[in-house]
Amino acid sequence: MKEEQRDQLIIVGVYGHIGILSTALDAFMLDIKPFVIGDAIADFSKEDHLNTLKYVAGRSGSVKSVDEFIESVTPCSSSGELSLESMRQDVANILDVDLDEVDVDENLIFLGLDSIRVMTLHSRWKKRGIDIDLAEMVGKNTIKDWWDSVQVAA
Repeated sequence: MKEEQRDQLIIVGVYGHIGILSTALDAFMLDIKPFVIGDAIADFSKEDHLNTLKYVAGRSGSVKSVDEFIESVTPCSSSGELSLESMRQDVANILDVDLDEVDVDENLIFLGLDSIRVMTLHSRWKKRGIDIDLAEMVGKNTIKDWWDSVQVAA
């Protein structure tokens, strides 16, 4: 990680009180900032799960939810009216690609859009008062299709 000049580690997975906790502690000891995504880890029991999160948060790292983490690392276009162009900008931002790479008719899966990012976009647009159904977004793979859905709902 040092060769790549990285000092942060996002940790998700299973066996919270074993692998997740060990990874977070090891990262901390190596001066790497561990971020455990609390709702993206699993354990044998709720008690083990909560103990892991409490231990990491209190001693070695940061615990965030998927939504909190994604919100903290992805920029969003300014609030206000949603437009086809602002949707395009939001998609480019969340995929960390140049705006020129995002065509409104392109299948976004081929650009790397996954379900977590779709949920993030949906959440952000809902907060801005945009009425778009998450299931519809998941079922459609282009910005143009999403825009058409927003227009029908308006």
